[in-house]
Amino acid sequence: MRQQHFCRIVNNSSIGGDMYSALGGWYHVSKHALNVWSDVLDTEVQQFGLRSVVVEPGGTQSSWGKIAMGSIKNNVSENTPYQSLIDGTMAMVSNVGSHSSATSEDLAKVFYRAATEEKPKLRYYFSFSDRMTSHIARVHPTFGTF
Repeated sequence: MRQQHFCRIVNNSSIGGDMYSALGGWYHVSKHALNVWSDVLDTEVQQFGLRSVVVEPGGTQSSWGKIAMGSIKNNVSENTPYQSLIDGTMAMVSNVGSHSSATSEDLAKVFYRAATEEKPKLRYYFSFSDRMTSHIARVHPTFGTF
């Protein structure tokens, strides 16, 4: 990559790296770490004509919500004092992947733009709503928590 003096490293993250919810620490911390790592990498490789960028989708039409709910169900004991928190989180997660979410085709276009734009941005979003959610969550750290 350095010899070519051109390359675009495109990392797949989530707006979940900028906001957080109960029982999702493992997910949110991994996405936040990827965002920071990509930003640091970008500062290190720019001198060689390389760039590192992040695509941060919001809700995506996929099986992620069902997988997350299954993980919660399989990893929590039946008589937990956190049951009301679990119920609320599961209700929220069940809405992820709704009809208003991005499709894989939508996201392919975002990834293509991130990989080919002449002047790359550090972040790419599917929708204005995703961009605003991410921005507000960074400015107001408790936004999006419940």
